[in-house]
Amino acid sequence: MIYCWEASTSRPMRQRASELRAAGIETWLGAPPALEGALSSCAVVKSPGIPFDAPLLRRARTLGLEVLDELELGWRLTRQPIIAVTGTNGKSTVCSLLCAIARAAGEDAAIAGNAEFHPPLSTVAGSDAELIVCETSSFQLEGCPEMLPEAAVLTNVRSDHLSRHGTIDAYAAWKRRLFIRGDSATGLAVVNLDDGRAAQLAAELRARGVTTVGYGWTAAAEFRVRRCGWSLASGWLELDTPDGAIALRSRLPGPHNAANVAAAVAAARSLGVSLETIVRTIECTPGVPGRFERIDEGQTFDVIVDLAHTPDAVSTVITTARAIVRERAGARLHVLVSVAGHRMRELSAPIGRLAARLADLVVVTEGSSFGRPREQTMRPLIEGARSVSGAAIEIVPDRRAALRRVLALASSGDVVLVLGRGAIPRLSLHADGSGIAFDDRAVIRGELRDLLGQADPVRATDREPLARPRTRPERDDRVLSGVVVDGAALSDQLKSSAEQVE
Repeated sequence: MIYCWEASTSRPMRQRASELRAAGIETWLGAPPALEGALSSCAVVKSPGIPFDAPLLRRARTLGLEVLDELELGWRLTRQPIIAVTGTNGKSTVCSLLCAIARAAGEDAAIAGNAEFHPPLSTVAGSDAELIVCETSSFQLEGCPEMLPEAAVLTNVRSDHLSRHGTIDAYAAWKRRLFIRGDSATGLAVVNLDDGRAAQLAAELRARGVTTVGYGWTAAAEFRVRRCGWSLASGWLELDTPDGAIALRSRLPGPHNAANVAAAVAAARSLGVSLETIVRTIECTPGVPGRFERIDEGQTFDVIVDLAHTPDAVSTVITTARAIVRERAGARLHVLVSVAGHRMRELSAPIGRLAARLADLVVVTEGSSFGRPREQTMRPLIEGARSVSGAAIEIVPDRRAALRRVLALASSGDVVLVLGRGAIPRLSLHADGSGIAFDDRAVIRGELRDLLGQADPVRATDREPLARPRTRPERDDRVLSGVVVDGAALSDQLKSSAEQVE
């Protein structure tokens, strides 16, 4: 028998509960059920977001019930081989590339994971897929006592989720569980050697005799990025591999995406896919929605939407865009930032400081508040931004108004970055996660069309006004050799940047 409980009593949840009951699943909303009687012999399968100290889970453990994450249930149900990808940043991009490569190589591959854009592993386990690429978070791994995939990738370990895990070392320890379980280990480990904690894991895995492949900018990597360049729409890199050097283009701008491409190449090649298939597939695979996604309605400036919501990711994305702006005479970089209400002050203030230090103008606005006053969620960002002397900062609490404002301030050749939400389709305004439909990309398109339709748009700048006619500057599609640096130098720079962010 299957039982289901959800704390929320919102209208969507009530509708979903009715559907589950109609399917024969006993369902509770609101107060949790008592775990006695028929439930006393059940295993409890939790959603990743529910912490183990939640009252219902504490009660379950007191009764001796097994408490699992959905990911562990999916792993126990599946018979397909799994390539699992974990890390603070880059998971979705690497998963997307690996799935595309596997399909190009003739495998019926599917993606599962922890993001709302992927189905859960327990759902994909029952499909006809021959191979599963699984995006995996530390929240999930807390509830996975046995899961050990056939292959695992670690992109990086940066400051995140410390409100849940306490310290970055504890956070790294949960990531380690995807690779090592007591005396057992994954069959193949692919690890970013530019990341200090990931490199430590690689050394431990190799000492255990595990097949371990390193990638990154460092000379120690088997798959080493030597050079890369990018425009706002694409990128390229030169990569040393055990089979020789290769050069490839992708639709993924920035040095962080050069590393993501290297991860996918290293994993796919180590699993036996030919370099020819890998290169051909990467060159035609689009980016993940909401990850450095370019929004174009014919305006004379560029607009990029990205999920970046940690200090490391914010620094990386802004730096990538700044390299483009630097090539454009007189151009400016405008950045809109927001942090969801459950984020820690320790992350919000650094994000505000980074944005103010790296951008020409910062607009601070609301994100998902989860029932907290938006002034409370915005305050650490504002304080962080204001700590940078001379920074240009505007505070616009309403998100739609903030988007309208930052777009109206942009002039020809400028770049506007909208960070923190990516392709998330709603603003969660209440404690139960409910809220309103709000996709930054759709809202931006609407605001751009409105601005373009105005004969004389009101603008708080004396720079070149927004205009409907547009001749695209050749720079938009030109790969910028000016941002290329020596691989070893960038490896040292990345490590130093990570230490500063932490």
